[in-house]
Amino acid sequence: MSEFMNATKDRTPPDAVVKSGTIAVGAFIEETNHIWRLVAGVYSSVLNNVKNDKEVLADDLNEDFYQKLDKHSVSNDLTNKIVTELIICRIVDNFQCYISQLLEFVFRNKKETLLAATGDGKSPKTVEIDLKTLFSFNTMDELFNYLVEKKISSLSYKSIDEFSSFFSDKLGFSLFNDNIEKSVLNKAIQARNIIVHNRAIIDRQFISKAGGTDAEIGAQLHLNASDIIRMHLFIANVAKSTDIRAVDKFKLPTIEFKANKGIQADAADARRSAGEKAWCTNSTAKNMKKHLLTKMNGE
Repeated sequence: MSEFMNATKDRTPPDAVVKSGTIAVGAFIEETNHIWRLVAGVYSSVLNNVKNDKEVLADDLNEDFYQKLDKHSVSNDLTNKIVTELIICRIVDNFQCYISQLLEFVFRNKKETLLAATGDGKSPKTVEIDLKTLFSFNTMDELFNYLVEKKISSLSYKSIDEFSSFFSDKLGFSLFNDNIEKSVLNKAIQARNIIVHNRAIIDRQFISKAGGTDAEIGAQLHLNASDIIRMHLFIANVAKSTDIRAVDKFKLPTIEFKANKGIQADAADARRSAGEKAWCTNSTAKNMKKHLLTKMNGE
């Protein structure tokens, strides 16, 4: 897995504070912070036995920090392995939920985008719907909600390349800033898929879809502690950047985030009132180090 995250080494970790964004990124950030707490719980117990490494936690996350973390991680511990695999699944699922919810938010706030996303660009914009289903709706809003949910559902199992192409071809929006972002997300998704569907054992499909890997068929996917943290920071940064650009592109309403509160609004709230406030915790990277320090100091 280590080779997967090499592309992230030169990328700056995301800004610790996200002051505003769509309700979709608000939910993403809240889940991101839940995952940080899980990461802290797993890896702080490792560092707790390495007294000389305490000072690393007070500094910015850097190569020295990652190397020491990997050095003292117990890679052959079964519990650690299972929890680490769980973490990567949560990281990937969180991002996939975010882009689905962002697309839903775009459709609901800019109804013309649903029209643009329908059809093949050549034939008239038509959607097949049986009469029984049609007559079950009392209002046009109910019908519109049905069409939105149907479109989101049809895209939910697409590959990251297909999802990215949908955004660019149908909506004129680049989901990623560059191919590096898309490549890292794709590899993370493929790692998640073999964890879920093949007990984290490398197969031909993984090698074919992940690309750029020296992994051998039949080998166990290896996840370093540094891979998890790099990946989490990187994906959080991608979501933040995507959200900023989507707000600008589609003129989406935003909500302000305040520290130390749980998010009070969800996707249903966004449908009723795009301006309703949501809350999320601040300082993602700093919070992670704070949790690590707290556990190490026995507080």
